[in-house]
Amino acid sequence: MPFSRVEKARFILFPFSVLYGSVVELRNLYYDRGWLPAGRLPAPTIAVGNLTVGGAGKTPVTGFLARMLEQAGKKVAVLALGYRRHSRETIILRKNFLDRWSPAETGDEPRVLARALSTGAVVIGWNRYKTAWETYSELRPDVYLLDDAYQYRQVQRMLDVLVVDGPSVGRKDYVIPAGRLREPFRQMRRADLIWITRVDQMNGSREEALCWLRRWSQAPVVFSSFVPQKLVAVDGTSTEPVQALRGTRVFAFCGIARPESFLATLNSAGAEVVGHRFFLDHHWFTEEDLTDIKEEAFRLGANWIVTTEKDAVRLSSGQKRDCGSLFYLQIELKVENEELVKNLLKNSKIW
Repeated sequence: MPFSRVEKARFILFPFSVLYGSVVELRNLYYDRGWLPAGRLPAPTIAVGNLTVGGAGKTPVTGFLARMLEQAGKKVAVLALGYRRHSRETIILRKNFLDRWSPAETGDEPRVLARALSTGAVVIGWNRYKTAWETYSELRPDVYLLDDAYQYRQVQRMLDVLVVDGPSVGRKDYVIPAGRLREPFRQMRRADLIWITRVDQMNGSREEALCWLRRWSQAPVVFSSFVPQKLVAVDGTSTEPVQALRGTRVFAFCGIARPESFLATLNSAGAEVVGHRFFLDHHWFTEEDLTDIKEEAFRLGANWIVTTEKDAVRLSSGQKRDCGSLFYLQIELKVENEELVKNLLKNSKIW
């Protein structure tokens, strides 16, 4: 049977994956044995990350943990990289002062996280250890949350939260570049909590997912899903209940790692998706992009154009003003066993 193009590419790249995976395993061994140093931050630290390249839902999980800790009276600081931002300066981003910096200066995910915080802040910097110490006297947080940091072992943490994308559970994968893994599945063993997202889009049962995970980790497991809450006009002028999507002709666009999950969410809300356009993750939209989207949506008879919140924050103020009938879908992370998370935080002396 002839090989597909993907299989041929994977065969060619596999030796490089073996080499890369060996280097990653050696690095982890050095950290495990204490042969490479890991610095301590001035407050208890929780790291949130995943094994794959993008698309697991790390940012919503980080936001959920931040809100949970704030509700318990903790002052939270999220340490983020601001992937693909156009600035290298350290930025302290707060919910009520988002307009001080453009999306290009902060990146998209820090802005989404800042919206989730009530009293805390998102600290954006390339060296998270350094920026935590530089900003400690100003912020004085009770807890640090390291976003996208499962592989960032230069910092000690009290808890490692590993986020796993539900639809990917049980699938065979390879270390990059032949696959999407940043490190082999066996490194799940470092996790103190495994958090499965998009459980409603999983192919198998929860029992099958647990059986697959137990090959590498005995950590407690949390199941969650993304629930649509409402539609928000990108210019901030109006909102619509999520029920308004039912039977509505929608054109969808996004620049995220797992665009098919966005379409699945729209379909589950009852929308009639007449067309879509996908871009690369963290894509910065141009005027030409938006013109093409509006023209295609009009041609297909769409009533609304809908994108994700993460994509909406990458639109400039001018782009938002010029886009009538453009909404982003606001989602909420619904956690099935929330008490398990609270108990883990309490037992770790973080709560």
